[in-house]
Amino acid sequence: MQEDTQHIVLRLDAHSISMHVPTSKEPVYRRAAAALQEVYNTYRKRYARLTAEQLWLHVALHMAVNLEDDFRKKSLEPVETKLDELASIIRNKLDNTEQ
Repeated sequence: MQEDTQHIVLRLDAHSISMHVPTSKEPVYRRAAAALQEVYNTYRKRYARLTAEQLWLHVALHMAVNLEDDFRKKSLEPVETKLDELASIIRNKLDNTEQ
């Protein structure tokens, strides 16, 4: 069974992007577009001499770095939790053997 789709138009700077997206994902697309626009505006203020193309490259790199950081943090969370648990067990064992 195919999910319902919805037609949306996203505006990024001087560009409009028309697309069909899964209805359940429509808010995600809008938030993503807003986040891109916010980063673009920040870079446009900071680097007024750059072309729009150069600014969008900065935005793409900025977002990719954030995505990579988030991915690494999430993928390591279970490992860090297990390491904390193991460290606690080891500390308890060491404390019990010293007594």
